[in-house]
Amino acid sequence: MPDFNGKTLLVTGLNGFVCAVLGKYVLSKGYKLRGTVRRLESIDDIIKGPLATYKDRVEIVLIPNMTAPGAFDEAVIGVDGIFHVATPVDFSKSSWLDVVVPAVDGSLNLLASALKKCDSRLTSVVVTGSGNTVCPMMCSDMRQGYVYTEKDFQDGAVDAFINLGKGDPLASSSAYIASKVKAEQAVWQWRDENNPPFAVSMIIPHNILGGTLVPAKSPGRLPLSLQLVYQIWANKDVPNKLFGGGFVDVEDVAKAHLWAYENPNVADGERYYAAGGYGPPQAQADFLRNSFPDRKISEGTPKSDYAPGSDWNGRSVWNWYPEGSAQHSGQKLADQARLVFKPLNQSLLETVVGWEKFE
Repeated sequence: MPDFNGKTLLVTGLNGFVCAVLGKYVLSKGYKLRGTVRRLESIDDIIKGPLATYKDRVEIVLIPNMTAPGAFDEAVIGVDGIFHVATPVDFSKSSWLDVVVPAVDGSLNLLASALKKCDSRLTSVVVTGSGNTVCPMMCSDMRQGYVYTEKDFQDGAVDAFINLGKGDPLASSSAYIASKVKAEQAVWQWRDENNPPFAVSMIIPHNILGGTLVPAKSPGRLPLSLQLVYQIWANKDVPNKLFGGGFVDVEDVAKAHLWAYENPNVADGERYYAAGGYGPPQAQADFLRNSFPDRKISEGTPKSDYAPGSDWNGRSVWNWYPEGSAQHSGQKLADQARLVFKPLNQSLLETVVGWEKFE
């Protein structure tokens, strides 16, 4: 275990998929971790399990409602960096008031507390965005042959949500996308208006794969992005391709966050699209069948919807975007952060660890 480097980093929503992996990663690099949760019991398995080795450098702060004014005032005091990863997610709700407003208010509350309560120790606030702010969720809505990057922003997602009819089956997912768009817009507007003495940057993960820090107790408790992989693992129909078939490993998302914190002069005011590679459901199914020949795994249409190519790190890969399809570029992170993205093969093998117990 590395020695404590004297710096404390705050991670909001520590019990979440990305948050937990990020928390362990910063601990492994010598930092002290302060994490927020809405319920203390939600963090027990993480604290007593994978973070137990670092127990002397872990502090938990209870914040039942991050949308309440001043909710983060105590949590931010004395920190050197902040990772705002938490966001309210409840797909049973689909109204502007229930979904969009809490996402915006949570982000603004965090930033306001940082400006009001932090001293010069705070050098950087890194906010976790969503790939939904860069590209449409449905492949049919994407510009074929186009390469999506950090320069793209889905402003139209807000109007699309507003124009949906009441009771529309897409209302909850559309509300979530609108909430991520409005929350990010609010962050940048706040930065422009307040000119804070610390850096503000945005890490925008694409579809996230990889192992959870604590094994899920059931398939239904898996993160949504992993539930689609489980559908293949459980020999159900190969799911439709979403988000253009791109992916990023959760550990790469954690690395991108820490790099942004450690390089505030480079990252300040920047968006980074954490799009690690191409891994559509069919490629996942083909790889998992070959890797686990004794299992019955969804077949789909083998060897379709991907082609050999060169990834963002210049490596030859078997699973790349077919010619003429929309692509999602992680080139900026590969170049600036020197981030070597985890390949699909490794990410999938780590994703399915322990899934045999679900049977």
